[in-house]
Amino acid sequence: MKRFLMGTAVVALVAAPALAQDAAYMPVSIDAAKGRVLLTVPALDTDILYYVSLASGGGSVELPFDRGTMDSSLIHFRRVGSKILVEEQNLAFRSLAGDAAHSQGVKDSFPTSIIASLPIESDAGGKIVVDATALVMRDAAGVEAIMRRANQGAYKFDAGRSALNAARTKAYPLNTELEIFATFTADNPGGLVREVAPSPGLVTMRVHHSFLKAPSGYTPRVADPRIGVSTLKFKDFSAPFSNGIDTEWVTRWRLEKKDPGAALSEPVTPITVYFDPAIPAPVRHAMKQGLLWWNKAYEAAGFRNALVAKDAPADMDAQDIRYNYMQWINRDERGFSSGGSYRDPRTGEILGAKVRMDSHRIRTVGNYWDAYAGGLPGDGSGVTVADGSLVNGQFAAMPQGQRDMVLLRQALLTAHEFGHALGFGHNFASSLNNRASVMEYPTPRVTVKGGKLDLSESFQKAIGAYDTMMARYAYTPLKDEKAELDAIIADMRKQGLLYVPETDPRWTWYDDRATPAEGLAEALAARRIMLANYGPESVLLPGEPVGELRNLRLWMAYLHHRYQVESAVKYIG
Repeated sequence: MKRFLMGTAVVALVAAPALAQDAAYMPVSIDAAKGRVLLTVPALDTDILYYVSLASGGGSVELPFDRGTMDSSLIHFRRVGSKILVEEQNLAFRSLAGDAAHSQGVKDSFPTSIIASLPIESDAGGKIVVDATALVMRDAAGVEAIMRRANQGAYKFDAGRSALNAARTKAYPLNTELEIFATFTADNPGGLVREVAPSPGLVTMRVHHSFLKAPSGYTPRVADPRIGVSTLKFKDFSAPFSNGIDTEWVTRWRLEKKDPGAALSEPVTPITVYFDPAIPAPVRHAMKQGLLWWNKAYEAAGFRNALVAKDAPADMDAQDIRYNYMQWINRDERGFSSGGSYRDPRTGEILGAKVRMDSHRIRTVGNYWDAYAGGLPGDGSGVTVADGSLVNGQFAAMPQGQRDMVLLRQALLTAHEFGHALGFGHNFASSLNNRASVMEYPTPRVTVKGGKLDLSESFQKAIGAYDTMMARYAYTPLKDEKAELDAIIADMRKQGLLYVPETDPRWTWYDDRATPAEGLAEALAARRIMLANYGPESVLLPGEPVGELRNLRLWMAYLHHRYQVESAVKYIG
């Protein structure tokens, strides 16, 4: 028997050379007896977007195997005799304005990659059905190479210990989703793997494959180095010889107005983001608020309610390309959060997002508050970003100032990471414009008032002026693009909003204030109070050993000035 999967329905079919006709873009069936997956090829020599992602994580901060990590490519199915070659197209070199001969010449000058060769099972009725097992049952996520480069062992994909995940294999009108349990074996596992795997010589993760019908009708927008909107880069060999061939297009979502004539309109399709139910309720509520900060910026681009935040249903497949998903990532220790998006590699259009939020960060910010506590008046102060009814359990037991600081930082971090998924890059000079961007790396702003520490401005509480400029540049519907985009840059310059490259001394992580001198003076004043009040009574929680003074929080006070010192040194240099 074979099982044909369409949407959430699973229908048993008698094994047959041809699959039933239906609305699926790329019908898929599983031959359970032989462990095969059969695909119906939608078209030959036609653009198909192909994404590989991890549906389960590797658990280590130092290995890039987080749930949601992805890779994007453009593939063609090419028929050669009795098999179908899956050919990854080379989009790094193009001819945008050349004729057919010039375009073909560029294609012929650079290699493509055949990632699989699939035997044809049937081509009756003009429908080509292939055995796609070799395409999906492989090391598509590059685990072997990553382990080797990290000196973690000579892992090899073990087909005998790998299998198709039928529950996560489905077909829809515009996309087909397949998933496997992928096992990798090694007899010399490294230390990082030993920390996280129950049997280090056997590492199993779920690898997800998404095939998406290539969209049409999108118009790319030229990027500008004077503003930090993220870009798609390639070389255009049809450019005039008086110009360079390096080309960059803005990466952005396709937002279209319901009312094209209105200055402010809701979008035809808003960007809807689903939040992982594993996120604790108060934290999830704060994160939703942080996401929705961006709606203020999009109003300047002409869109009302451009983003929508929802709780994900418990049975939602987080890796299904149709859903934008905010994932709660657990690792063996404190790590980073990361914004990730599915882009059309041909145009830069953003089609979906899988953002990874590190669960340890709320603990780190809570420890910051503990390190400051001795110098605070009472419980300190902050901004409440969670409904009181949602604050329960461990959150209710926290001092209100600590809870507010943690939740505000999480709202800000959500705005930052999903900002990347919206197509926005970092701005490490925005601190000089008094928090003009959530795309800066934030460190707590700790001021001194009346000889005590003050946290009332601990973190940014809204979208910044520079963020609005990025939204205007990438998303405003324009008629005369060049002139109107230049006008946006001119407006940014007129307001004194800074965006600088890494080579500029003003480009510094985690700094604050308008000048390095001001930021360093403020940090040193706060540091003196922190160290003077640092001790068991002010820092340790009931039952914590004295050794935790050193392990958890001392460095936060002792090195409170570290980024401001770096900023000042860059100016001196």
